[in-house]
Amino acid sequence: MRSETRDLLNRKTLQLEALLIVLEVADESAPNELTPTARTNFSWAMADLMSDIRTALNSETEARNG
Repeated sequence: MRSETRDLLNRKTLQLEALLIVLEVADESAPNELTPTARTNFSWAMADLMSDIRTALNSETEARNG
């Protein structure tokens, strides 16, 4: 795997992990701490990160097969 792809995947994975930790802590400490808008924003951010990760993986796979 190319260094740039590995770096991108690592960065995106760390961002996704941070978002998930925020949601977990909010649910454990104060379930109503995050507003519906905040939850929607976190969900959008996680979906965007997953899309970026998937795109990078697909790009790497195509580079290997092409």
